[in-house]
Amino acid sequence: MRTIIEGNRKFLLIESQDELMDVLKDGRTHKFRLVLQRSLVSRKILRLRNSMVRIRHCIDDSVETLTPDQLLSREFTNIGEAIEKKSFFEECP
Repeated sequence: MRTIIEGNRKFLLIESQDELMDVLKDGRTHKFRLVLQRSLVSRKILRLRNSMVRIRHCIDDSVETLTPDQLLSREFTNIGEAIEKKSFFEECP
């Protein structure tokens, strides 16, 4: 994972499913930023529990629970596509 500094904020670039699962394996809640077209940002909060990933979409406060494979499927979320495009970041505390 590469560290990105933006002003006084620090982010880790998530470059693969393995890196994402490595971040989530501690079972804690993690905040992420997905950069969309034209620098629009979508924030998501993820937590791995019992082999399922709980996602809170900050834009509308909706919540869904998916398997790790579903998490990366375009049928369910845009997270896998963002990882492929190098536009999915963990927000560091």
